[in-house]
Amino acid sequence: MKAVNSNQSKSVGVSVVEAFGGTQGKLKIPVRELDSALRMEYRSKLLNPKWRDAMLKQGSGGAYEISQRMTAAVGWAATAKVDNFVFDQAAERYALDDEVSKQLQKANPEAFKNVVRRLLEANGRGMWSTDEDTIQKLRDLYSDADDLVEQVGVPFSR
Repeated sequence: MKAVNSNQSKSVGVSVVEAFGGTQGKLKIPVRELDSALRMEYRSKLLNPKWRDAMLKQGSGGAYEISQRMTAAVGWAATAKVDNFVFDQAAERYALDDEVSKQLQKANPEAFKNVVRRLLEANGRGMWSTDEDTIQKLRDLYSDADDLVEQVGVPFSR
């Protein structure tokens, strides 16, 4: 979508069709604009504290699912418009919240590292605008997560 819009004088839209479910034999097929579908996805899953807490209770698998949602957000931001608030709130809810970040690191250090990496990537690629203090905190968290994954400073045991 971004590629097409950057090469044309008028913009094009993208519609999403979710063809599943139905009522009494009649299939209802809602058609929504991509921006609307993405906002619903982010608000119902990635940015929803109840969804986050349910994922955290699932341990490693839940942390992995959170990580995959962050990867998807960056992917969508590369091709469609993703609002700045999505990355702002994702950073607040997963990386900058001490309690949550510790739970993610304990459950799945690679997943936590990916969440932080994707936030840094979104900023570096111009998909997300935030202040330098937040970026530095994320860089520090990424370095710490990398050390945890690589077991830097962990004594060797046989």
